[in-house]
Amino acid sequence: AWKAKKESFVSGLNGTSFLEVTICSAAYPLCVLVRALVLGVLPKPMLNSNSFRYVLDFLLVVFPIIIMLTGLSEFIFEAALIVLVSITLYFKTFFKKKNISETTRIQAAYVSKLYYKHQVQDIELPFLTSFRVSVNAVTCICILAVDFNIFPRRFAKAENFGMGVLDLGVGSFVVSNALVSQAARNWNKIGGRSGLNKSFSFLFFQLFSSWPLFLFGFLRLASVKLSGYHEHVSEYGVHWNFFFTLAVVKVLATVILFIFPLEFCSPLAVAIAASYQYLLSGNNEKMTQLIFGSNREGGLLMQNKEGIASCLGYLSLYFAGVQLGAFIFKERRTLAKWKEAAKELLGCTLMLWSLLHFSNYAIQPISRRLANVSYCIWILSQSTLMLFLFLMVDILTTQNINAGYLPNESMPDPWLMEKPKEDTKIDYNPPPPKKCLISAINRNQLLFFLLSNLMTGAVNGLFDTQAVSNTNSIVIITIYAVCVTFITWLLHIKQITIKMW
Repeated sequence: AWKAKKESFVSGLNGTSFLEVTICSAAYPLCVLVRALVLGVLPKPMLNSNSFRYVLDFLLVVFPIIIMLTGLSEFIFEAALIVLVSITLYFKTFFKKKNISETTRIQAAYVSKLYYKHQVQDIELPFLTSFRVSVNAVTCICILAVDFNIFPRRFAKAENFGMGVLDLGVGSFVVSNALVSQAARNWNKIGGRSGLNKSFSFLFFQLFSSWPLFLFGFLRLASVKLSGYHEHVSEYGVHWNFFFTLAVVKVLATVILFIFPLEFCSPLAVAIAASYQYLLSGNNEKMTQLIFGSNREGGLLMQNKEGIASCLGYLSLYFAGVQLGAFIFKERRTLAKWKEAAKELLGCTLMLWSLLHFSNYAIQPISRRLANVSYCIWILSQSTLMLFLFLMVDILTTQNINAGYLPNESMPDPWLMEKPKEDTKIDYNPPPPKKCLISAINRNQLLFFLLSNLMTGAVNGLFDTQAVSNTNSIVIITIYAVCVTFITWLLHIKQITIKMW
């Protein structure tokens, strides 16, 4: 009865509006911007305290997301408007001041160099790290919060068609991994005209690196089945889960990119998405009806039809993410170049929104369960929007810092000039701080996600989450978030990196 009650609580839902999900997505960049502004006015001795920095980062980056998705869920638009107006007034008054002291500079709290030094070949892109961490952090909050009554049902995963905040999860993870894949990071170095290393030893190494995902998939499968833990079968299938999807997509993408040159990523993304959508929509949507149907007779294929079929959509999404990553890692050393990149990301977002509305109404509504073409376009549009917003946070909080001067009337702001003069160019090389919760999560992202899953199971085992009051729900979710982030923070302070792939 307990298991059935849990499963029915997250079943048969239809999601929410496109606008509301977009506002929720934009909340995290706003939190990072507010955090940067606060750090810019605090004295350095306070920022040198490990405990103070953790508490500050948690209160400014993690806790607002918890409140927004629970207690303030009915006032999202109003809350976002208030924060935007406050930030606008702050910048308007701050940048009008002259002779601003050194201690009151606006400085973004950037992630450490460690991760990108080893994983992204010395290319530091703080806004990209913020995006990837936001995907992980919001997902980890939602996977527990969804089991409480205070979490709106419209934010949970839609059963068949529709979009909820949780529907962003797996698609955003696929894009997040594609953005920093070896293909994306090496694209510009080889011009995109040839593939990666074509040796079979390289292929074997790439395939072997997927083993942790398969291992975690089997461990989750065994733990769920043996413990009788509740599961939403129509989400992935009887045996399939999130880790299997990531592993299969990675293996398929590795093999395909071993055969095809990197410049085929965009055509591959379009071809796979179009072919898969043709199967879903053709013959009076027979395949769609088969996936949505309750019949699971026919072996493992039918028992896991959702998870297996959706891999085609996620594979298309992965190749699109690689192409997007190649654009992001294109060499840009001045703020003027990054301003152009921000404009292109915004233009891409607007174009994808137009395609999304056409696809949603003319082809097939958004369905995470199918990972259809509308879902892939939606995930891409949300990803480009988030990347644009995080890049704008970097722009607003780093301009003029590295040039050794502050905004004033004597030195023009290159961002406001159509063509910056040679002597006013500013390198995009923001100084990362030593202590940062975003950096901590980034250092051990997969471990952070695994800890969240384990503690989510523990909380569900200890409490009847549906019987907990709203106030106590927020307390429990906050304590859970503190535990997960504090463990990750301690590992970061100790400079411990646990590699799992």
